[in-house]
Parts: sequence; C-alpha cells; structure tokens
Amino acid sequence: MPESIKAALLSGLVFPGLGQLIFLKRRARGCLFLLPTIAATIYLLYAVSINAESLILQVDAAHVLNAQMIAAAIARSGGGGPLATMAVLVLPLAWLGSILDALLFGEDHRLDPKKT
Repeated sequence: MPESIKAALLSGLVFPGLGQLIFLKRRARGCLFLLPTIAATIYLLYAVSINAESLILQVDAAHVLNAQMIAAAIARSGGGGPLATMAVLVLPLAWLGSILDALLFGEDHRLDPKKT
C-alpha cells in the first residue's frame, strides 16, 4: 500500500495530521493540520463544560428535572459564540484537508528533499 494512502487513512480515521507526521515524515504539514485541530477540540470541550456546569446549577436551583426547562436553558446559553462556531468549522476542514493533502501530495517527491 502506498505511503500516501496509509497517511490519508491515519489522518482520516485517527487524527488530522498524523499521517503526514508518521508516514510521510512531513512535520510542518502535519502540524498545519494537527495544531488547529487540537486547539479547536480543547476550546469546544471547555465551552461544553462551562455550559454544562451552568445548566447543572440552574437545574439544582429549580430542584425540578423538567425537559422543557433544560431545553430553554440550552437555548439561552447561545452555543458558545463566534469562537465555538469557528472551532466547529476548523474540525471538519482540518480533517478533510489532511486527507486530501496526503492523497494529492503524499507521493510528490518535489516536496520531500530526501527523495530528490
């Protein structure tokens, strides 16, 4: 199996950029996809934990577990704002970009100084 296919599979099925790092040995390209994905994931986990904590406090204050009240509290939370929207956009773009990069440029020897 060609290294570009292995890299695309690893980047697509495990984490964006890993295929570039492990199989293609292209650190800069791997980090181009890996670092934004890590940052977006960390931010989204932070935003979800803040919203969940706020929701738990509201449910505790009401002492009632009502599905309509929980849905209203989630709607009021606003979804995390523009940074959360950007993070949600970064994740699929990085995933798709790393797969396409591995497939399209994985066997391009002009990008690898050791193979020229």
